[in-house]
Amino acid sequence: MIQAWFARSAASAVLCLASLGCSGGDPDDGTADTGGLEDRLLRAEQLLTFGKVEPAAQLAAAITTDAPDDWRGHDLLARIHMQRAFDFEDAGLIDHSAAHLQLAVASYATAIEHGQARAGLWRSGGDAAQLAGDLPLALDWYTAALDAAPDDVRVLLRIAQLRFDAEPEESRGLLLRATEIDPLIPEAHASLALLAAHEGRQDAARARMAEALRLDGENPQLRIVQARVHRVLGAFAVGVEILSALPDRVRASRAATEELALCWEALGRYDRVADAWAACFAANAHRSDAWSMALQAGRAAVAAGDLPRAAALFAQAEMQSAPKDEIEAARAEAAKHEPRGDAP
Repeated sequence: MIQAWFARSAASAVLCLASLGCSGGDPDDGTADTGGLEDRLLRAEQLLTFGKVEPAAQLAAAITTDAPDDWRGHDLLARIHMQRAFDFEDAGLIDHSAAHLQLAVASYATAIEHGQARAGLWRSGGDAAQLAGDLPLALDWYTAALDAAPDDVRVLLRIAQLRFDAEPEESRGLLLRATEIDPLIPEAHASLALLAAHEGRQDAARARMAEALRLDGENPQLRIVQARVHRVLGAFAVGVEILSALPDRVRASRAATEELALCWEALGRYDRVADAWAACFAANAHRSDAWSMALQAGRAAVAAGDLPRAAALFAQAEMQSAPKDEIEAARAEAAKHEPRGDAP
């Protein structure tokens, strides 16, 4: 989901920007909790800045216990949970990542309660809620952020992306407003390109996408959106070409693989759909949800008529702890395609 990637990118930026506010050198690893509230908050920020997440978390927990009505401690704890979520995701521990996203949302809720209507808190909380899969809450918090700061282009973009499918006209209005305030937002131009593509306005779609790439042509996520624009316009082979040119690490990501698989499927090449998902599985075998990628590859192999390959992929999914009912359903579907001998 491209929108979720943008939300993660925004949340990561918040962590980095918060770190820029810290001064001083690398703190030691000690967890001594001394000094006034301001000093303790600064120390916790420094620990987080230098990647010492556990000591920062211990100090933040103590701060929220001693000053439960101060929003800053809860905001700090939320950002620590976000950092842990990103670290666990990068390590492939998806369930652990999801758990910390939920904790981040809870901490942001408390920070928002005590934060005196701060737009930045609502915006960051919205990013956390979106990544945690709570889209209604994300929309509520983004809307509150926009009410507090009507010209925040980041919030305009987030709401537009969340409303993209259900309310395309509302989404377009928000995106146009964002580009009027700041014409140098590549994600806004890319989203407008995709809207135009869905409406069949090829020239407008290509022009908007060209502008997005002019602003940030090295962004691989924009290349995925570019491929999607071409797929929606019916240029499936162009989508394949764009995605195939991505670096291996990006091409094997779930977001790129989903788009590549859709392009190959539109071309009727289920064998290549299977190739795409198999490559995604191989690159992400360390993830706790890798079984789903192997299962996708196996199902595509069935559609391609390659039942031996499908059986091998289902076996790999099973070894990766795929749910039993998912495996049984996939094998039952494959059995329908088994060649039958002549009746005696």
